[in-house]
Amino acid sequence: MSSVERFKENAKLNGVEFLSKKELKKFGYNDENYFKKDDIAVVKALAGCADDGSVIVDASQKKWLETVVDVKDLYVLINKNSIKPNKFEAYKPFQDRKYLIFLAAESKTADIEKNLVSGVHGAEKLYYIIDDER
Repeated sequence: MSSVERFKENAKLNGVEFLSKKELKKFGYNDENYFKKDDIAVVKALAGCADDGSVIVDASQKKWLETVVDVKDLYVLINKNSIKPNKFEAYKPFQDRKYLIFLAAESKTADIEKNLVSGVHGAEKLYYIIDDER
């Protein structure tokens, strides 16, 4: 099984949905690295990890961090060539960067009464778009 196939399989197990890039046009997205409008955001991932379906996103600037954590729906563009078999290989080219975020699923938390709440520490819903063009 290829890294891209494993990535998709594991991301789906995490509850992540896959969409096509044309879905982003309805938001006015214009191929920026970080785009935010109302309660949605689009970010380009640095790399993907096939072993757990997660992505690595640069959060070295405050506005980039806010784009990732302060939205209802987060759309992550990932180049199929940047999907690596494991976290070590995905992280290695970016180890000199100060602030990276690993995203694998939407944010969920529960209280002592077992009430599950989505979106407390990040996006309520996470979508991946595999980009073949880059």
